[in-house]
Amino acid sequence: MNKWYILLVVGVASLLTIMDFGLFGVALPQLSKDFDLDPNVTLWITIAVFLGQAGPILVLGWISDNLGRGRIFLYGALLTTLSLIFCAISANFIQIILGRLVGALGYACIMANDNSLLSSAFSKKEMGIAQGINNAALGVGIGSGALLGGWLVDTINSTDLTWLDWRAFFWIRIIPWVILIILSLKLFEKKHVTRKLTWKEQGFERKFAPKISTAFGNYEVPKLSQVDYLGAFTIFLGMTALLLSIQSFTFIDLTLLGLSAIAGIISGCFLLFTVFVFIERKAKYPVVNIALFKIKNFTAGLIGMSSVQIIHGGWVVLIPMLFVSLGWSATLYGILIFPFHIIRVIVSPISGYLTMRQGPNISSFLGLLAMIMGLLLAIFYTSDTGIPFVLGTMILAGAGMSLFLPANNTAIMSDIPKKYLSSASGFLAAARGVGISIGSAIAVAVVTINESSLQSFDIAILALASISSAGLVAIIWRSKLWFSK
Repeated sequence: MNKWYILLVVGVASLLTIMDFGLFGVALPQLSKDFDLDPNVTLWITIAVFLGQAGPILVLGWISDNLGRGRIFLYGALLTTLSLIFCAISANFIQIILGRLVGALGYACIMANDNSLLSSAFSKKEMGIAQGINNAALGVGIGSGALLGGWLVDTINSTDLTWLDWRAFFWIRIIPWVILIILSLKLFEKKHVTRKLTWKEQGFERKFAPKISTAFGNYEVPKLSQVDYLGAFTIFLGMTALLLSIQSFTFIDLTLLGLSAIAGIISGCFLLFTVFVFIERKAKYPVVNIALFKIKNFTAGLIGMSSVQIIHGGWVVLIPMLFVSLGWSATLYGILIFPFHIIRVIVSPISGYLTMRQGPNISSFLGLLAMIMGLLLAIFYTSDTGIPFVLGTMILAGAGMSLFLPANNTAIMSDIPKKYLSSASGFLAAARGVGISIGSAIAVAVVTINESSLQSFDIAILALASISSAGLVAIIWRSKLWFSK
C-alpha cells in the first residue's frame, strides 16, 4: 500500500482526534453553565475519555498486532462517529458521558495503531519526516478545535436560535469523521491463513500459531484458548485505576476520608500492576512483552512523552481558567491559543528533518525545555498584559512541543521489532493520556483548593514545570543512545 496514503489517513485521524481535546478545553465552562453543574462535574466530559482510553489501550495494541492494525483502526473511526451521533441526541449529562466512553474506545483503537501504521510504512530513516507531518496535523487539529470551540461558545451565547446549543459541539464534527471512515476502508486487511512458523526478531523468540498475511505484514495469531485473558483483564483494571487515582484529586474532597479513598485507589492500582507483571512473565502469549522496556530509547521516550503531556494537560485546562479570571473572552482565548498549536505546521516537519539528520535527542531536549519556559512565563499574565507578550509565550511553548514530539515519537518507535509496533504505539498513547491526566488534575486541584485566586495559577504552573523536568533527565539519560541513521 502507498505509504503516503497511509500518512494521509493517519494524519486526518490525528487531526480529528486531537480536535476534541482543543474544543472541550474551551467549551467546559459553557457546558457547566448549560447543565447548571459544578466545573468539577463537567470535567468528566474530558475525564471519561481519558478513563475510556486508558483501560483498553494496551490490550488493543496487542489485538492489533495479532489481528490487523488497519482493521482495528477502521473500527475506531466507526465507534467515534457513533459516539458523536449519540452525544448529539442525548437528553441529559449522564447520556453524554456514556457516549463519550464509547468515543474513548474509538480513540483508543485509533491511537493504538497510528504510530504503528506509520512505522510499518516508512523506513527508520524516513520516520522523522512522517512523524513531523503527522504532528503538524495534530497542531492543526487542536488549534482549530480551540478556535471552533471559542466561536461556538460566543455564538451560542449571542444567538436566539433554539437549535444552536451545546449539541453543536458534537454534531458539527460528524461529517469529517464519516469521511475518515471512507478513507480508512482501504486499510482493512484481508486474512490469508498459511502455515505455522517460528518467529525470531531482535532477541525476541516465540513459536506462533497460524500466520496471517495482511496489507501491513505478517501476524502470527495464537489460538483462542492461548490468549492471555487474565493479563488483558488485569491491565484493563490497572490502567483504569491509574487514571482514576490521578483524576480523583479533581472530584474527591481532600478531607481525611477523601485522602484515604485516594490512597486506597492508588494502592489498588500498584497491586494490579504487580499482579500483571507476574502474569505476563508466566504467559506464553503475553499482552505486554516486558522486554520492550529494556530498549532505553523506548523507556526514556515514554518518560519524556508523559512529561511534555503533563505541561500540555495543565496548559489546556489552566490557561482558559486564567483567561476567564482576567476577564478575557472565549473567542480571544481561541485566537491567542491558536498559534500554540498551529505552529506545529512549521516546526514539526523541521523537527522531523533534524531527527533524520542528527537523531532525536537534541530536538527532544530543546523542545521540552522551551515548553517549560513558555509555561513559566505565563506567571506574568495580568489583566494589563499586552497581547504580544501572550502570543510570544504561546509561540515559544508551542514551538517547543512541536520540536519535541516528532523527535521523541521517532525515538520510541525506532528500535521496536515489527511484531510489537502496535503494542509500542499503545504504550505511547497511554503515556500521553497519563501525562495529560496528571497535568489537568494538578491544574484543577490547585486552582480549586485556592478558590481560583491568581496566586493559585502561579502555584499550579510551578508544580507542572517541576514535575515535567523529569523528562529532561530522561533525555539526558538516553543521550548517548542514538539510533543508526
